Amino acid sequence: MDKVLKELCVEIASGDIGTERFNRLWIESGIPLEGSEFEVANIILTKAQESNGEGALDKRTIH
Repeated sequence: MDKVLKELCVEIASGDIGTERFNRLWIESGIPLEGSEFEVANIILTKAQESNGEGALDKRTIH
């Protein structure tokens, strides 16, 4: 389990969020997609996306 979580953290740190490997690791980690664990994971993912510049697209207003 520790190895899976470490690999998941490496994926987040390297910005490889949303890849097939990331999704597989998430499932293997057993982190539920609901509740407080998911909220913490969601905050981490959001921060990682923002630092990679992907969050800028979400904030842009379309006219």
